[in-house]
Amino acid sequence: MNSISLLKSPYYPYHLTWEELNNPGVVLQNFLNKWDLQHCRVLLKRWQALVELNKFEEQEPGYAEIRHFINDLEKLIEAVFILRLQFDEINEMKV
Repeated sequence: MNSISLLKSPYYPYHLTWEELNNPGVVLQNFLNKWDLQHCRVLLKRWQALVELNKFEEQEPGYAEIRHFINDLEKLIEAVFILRLQFDEINEMKV
């Protein structure tokens, strides 16, 4: 799938801004600057616990931070997808 066909794809990375689509590496840099590894682990475990207890509601302590983390995680996953597409296109040009 090339970049143009991505625009018509159900996999379109709609969480990314135009700037982030053109430079997905900035999303990775922003994520790593914002979230350290230990804090990511804590948030993922807290999120999992809340979901397992069916208590993922706005009034729960830490909800806003977890929601913000999830949004950033979605952007990171989309940026990695774009980076892979770019990598694949570069490799196709070499052939």
